[in-house]
Amino acid sequence: MARVSNRRVVSKGEPIQRDLGEGEGVASLVSGVVSLSRGLPDGRHQIVGLQFPPRVLGAVSGCDHRTEAIARDTVRLCAVARRDFEGVLSRFPKLEHEVLRQISEQLGESQDWLLAIGRKSAAERVASFLEMVAHHGSRAPSPDATVLVHLPLSRGAMADFLGLTIETVSRKMSELRRAGILDFTDATAVRILSPARLRMATGDVS
Repeated sequence: MARVSNRRVVSKGEPIQRDLGEGEGVASLVSGVVSLSRGLPDGRHQIVGLQFPPRVLGAVSGCDHRTEAIARDTVRLCAVARRDFEGVLSRFPKLEHEVLRQISEQLGESQDWLLAIGRKSAAERVASFLEMVAHHGSRAPSPDATVLVHLPLSRGAMADFLGLTIETVSRKMSELRRAGILDFTDATAVRILSPARLRMATGDVS
């Protein structure tokens, strides 16, 4: 892969497709967070997923010309032409298996979010979002360890992703803070004080 790929850096707020050739390329996400959104005929957009490293971006993973992929912070990619990527997969079955595993994992996450949006309360949605970001962005040694989480989305984008209003997101974040589950000093990061209690707040613990 190293011989056929090129390292790219995409600035915050820039579209990933510009570096992937509008569906003609594939990239491995090395660092940073990418949001995926779909547009409606009336111009509205809905964030439908977040991608964390290591993930494959491009039509092979469901990120095609209909999906807008945006860098949510400074993103580093290993980009490769689709022809070269398919050639590498055909020669290395273990890599092909890993790509298929990632696609399956992405599908599972999408199904989890359909459940969250359809069935969970506003508080549970916010807690689930924070736990997801903490899970992908940290390596907490135990459920009792505090975790600093850098939020990849603004409050408005979080509201869009979770199907809530900005006011509701802010209110639920404040409730988690008053409960001693998290703390924050600005809008870009939160410190999870009790990962175990945050997990309970997601509604996924019986």
